[in-house]
Order: sequence, then structure tokens, then C-alpha cells
Amino acid sequence: TTTANTATTTNTNTDQLLPNLGRQPVSLTCPHCHQLGLTVVDTRCDAGSGVSAVILGIAGCFCCICFAVAALLPCCVDKMQMTEHRCGKCHRVVGTVRSFSDC
Repeated sequence: TTTANTATTTNTNTDQLLPNLGRQPVSLTCPHCHQLGLTVVDTRCDAGSGVSAVILGIAGCFCCICFAVAALLPCCVDKMQMTEHRCGKCHRVVGTVRSFSDC
């Protein structure tokens, strides 16, 4: 007897990510589901914002306590965080903006 094995793969192809979407929701045709709609935007800290927080925190320890408060900035300012655009219909990622890329 012969058994056929089927594998389920997740498509993580970054070729379909759209460049230069900015930090606000945009109207577009999803490259995955081909539906027209507004993207859902999510911002979060990534490696770039984490490194800047550590550097600002260390500088705050040596200079003054005011700089230690500045270490929290990367967690509060959108341009210091990664922005991810998802399709409003199928919820798959359609584009990203790296932290500090538009500062």
C-alpha cells in the first residue's frame, strides 16, 4: 500500500509586502486576498527601539535622571517603533515600516 503524505506550509514570502505604506492606515488592494480595503495599523517596539531605550537609559544613569525618563520615549513615539500594516479583510501582513526609518 502507498500512503501519500501532505505537508501544510505557511506562506511567509516577503515578496508580497508593499513598500512605503507610511504610518497611517491606507486604502489598497490586498496582495493576498485581492480585496480592496483599509489596512489595520499596529505599532510596537522592535530591536531598534529597544537599543535606543537602553542607550538613553544608560546615558540617563550618568548624566541626570531626566535622561532616564527619555529612555521611555521609544515606547511612546510611533516613529521610534515598528509599524505593521495588515489587510482589513484577511488580516495578513501587507507591509511594515521599520523604527526610525522616517525620522
